[in-house]
Amino acid sequence: ASGCSTNPATGRSQLTFMSDSQLVSMAAEAWVQTKQETPISTDRAANARLLRIGERIKTVASERTPSLQSADWEFVVFDSEEKNAFVLPGGKVGFYKGLLDYSDNDDQVAAVLGHEVGHVEGRHSNERMSQQTLGQVGLVAAGVAASSSDMSQSQQQLVMAAAGAGLTLGIILPFSRKHELEADKLGVDSMYNAGYDVRESVRLWEKMGENRSG
Repeated sequence: ASGCSTNPATGRSQLTFMSDSQLVSMAAEAWVQTKQETPISTDRAANARLLRIGERIKTVASERTPSLQSADWEFVVFDSEEKNAFVLPGGKVGFYKGLLDYSDNDDQVAAVLGHEVGHVEGRHSNERMSQQTLGQVGLVAAGVAASSSDMSQSQQQLVMAAAGAGLTLGIILPFSRKHELEADKLGVDSMYNAGYDVRESVRLWEKMGENRSG
């Protein structure tokens, strides 16, 4: 309970007992490794485009969530045909060139960036890691209880397997869906406040859906 706090961006109470500074440090290491292992696009126009849109999105998001103002934001276009993007704690945003080229206009790029920045606003990485850490503690407790009972070894294994499935299906996956919905809402708000056409967000997701079904 001492780890619960109210997120100003979502108004929702969150379990976040992990240290934000620790997460940012871990993310920084992962970010450096990603840039070493994945080629960065040399397309100056593409990088300039992403930075221009990213600056507008993170500015309005920071006005809503002041803690983001101290983040060391970085927007990088990775030279890959993959249609995807990601964000790490601390404001490290990776955007694959395949998705950048696939987007019809800046509004659609802003839709993706708004969503990714929304994850940072929502402190979703902290919440997920806190949940997983708490879940692991629960699994250890279940293991101790099972091993000290009269159960056979095979029965103990079944208990641990069921506990692991309960953790995944009952805790991690539902929150993952909630995080995506929150990031969508925050992203649309950021798009609107930054002056982008929010209708293009729907058009992009429809286009992505048609591409997958085809």
